[in-house]
Amino acid sequence: MNTPHDAAPGASAQASAAMAARVSSDGRSTAVVSPISGRVTASNATLGSFVTAGTELFRVANASQIEVQASVSALDAARIGVGDRATISLPEGDVQATVRSITPGVDAESRSATVLLNVSGVGGLRPGQAIAVRIYTRDAQNTGGISVPEEAIQTVEGREVVFVRTAQGFAATPVIVGQRSGGRAQITSGLTAGQVVATRNAFLLKAALGAGEVEH
Repeated sequence: MNTPHDAAPGASAQASAAMAARVSSDGRSTAVVSPISGRVTASNATLGSFVTAGTELFRVANASQIEVQASVSALDAARIGVGDRATISLPEGDVQATVRSITPGVDAESRSATVLLNVSGVGGLRPGQAIAVRIYTRDAQNTGGISVPEEAIQTVEGREVVFVRTAQGFAATPVIVGQRSGGRAQITSGLTAGQVVATRNAFLLKAALGAGEVEH
């Protein structure tokens, strides 16, 4: 009388693990499958070479599924929330986006947090491209105001001012500054939409003001 033999302990678990890893039935090869469809943009694999776990073998990109990562300071990260509106500046024009998530901690070396953005249409974006992102935090959106380059703001006699173009030149105009982020500053009072202000050379106007050459 023949008695059936039980399978070796763990054999089914090993078979399941091999199947999950896409190992061939003869155990001599495994399939490498990308989680997304797209084109191979980089290949670090060499036939016959030994690789360790976690090694990047191929890089696959899909231009219609681009993820935007923005680095922000820890202070700014605390003010950003999921769903905040963002703008990506490109030569072809601005691309609208929204905040999807923010890393809970900051990088030990760069001391910055990473914000992931959902993009509304990829426009002229390309995988690996360096871009400038402007994120509109909830407090800034609720307060309103006008955004100007931070270098436009100068301090004159203890007050923060911007130099507004007039028919006679530039006039130092007192303003109230709100949030500052990414080289931009929010003006909550003192400016109206459409006014032209000095930016890159504002410090020269400040020096000229001290010499009495600019309207106070």
